[in-house]
Amino acid sequence: MFTGLEDGMPGITPDPGFAKNGWIYLNRSLPETFKDEKAGGKAGIIRTSRFTLRGDTGTTTAAK
Repeated sequence: MFTGLEDGMPGITPDPGFAKNGWIYLNRSLPETFKDEKAGGKAGIIRTSRFTLRGDTGTTTAAK
């Protein structure tokens, strides 16, 4: 588990149209960090992915 910067997965948000489209968004930080000389610390990579929930089992399709 990555424990730097945003510490893994900081956010899960449903789409405003979730009831119809089943979309949720996951915001997570990746472990690929690099030294940011200007800021005097590390800079990280943040990704947001959209998933579609299907049915009531909590399974998802591939990230978009």
